[in-house]
Amino acid sequence: MDLNSITLTARLTTDATVRSVGETSVCTLRVAYTQRSEKQSTGFIDVEVWGSYGETCAHLAKGARVGVSGELRFSEWETAEGGKRQGFTVRADRVAFLSPKGTEEAGDAAEAEPAAVAA
Repeated sequence: MDLNSITLTARLTTDATVRSVGETSVCTLRVAYTQRSEKQSTGFIDVEVWGSYGETCAHLAKGARVGVSGELRFSEWETAEGGKRQGFTVRADRVAFLSPKGTEEAGDAAEAEPAAVAA
């Protein structure tokens, strides 16, 4: 069996959004993370948080720093214009609320006991 697991810390690029899929709530977080390479750059990925756990994340605002653990998902779709698209999302099992927008980070001490909700 292959392992599909991703863990990252990132900042929200927009406020969290919640939608319903049938009777289930889904919270979407668009996050930016640092890609380490010879030339440091920023990557972006969408995170989906399902069910009541997603409702707990709905208050997160642009700029908030979060820790995310979950599974990487790949999807393909067709646009209304007929163009083919593909992309990755993270389906979160765990989201840690590390710091709200505008707060000073105190290094590792600020992350020692993050508020987290498990699925």
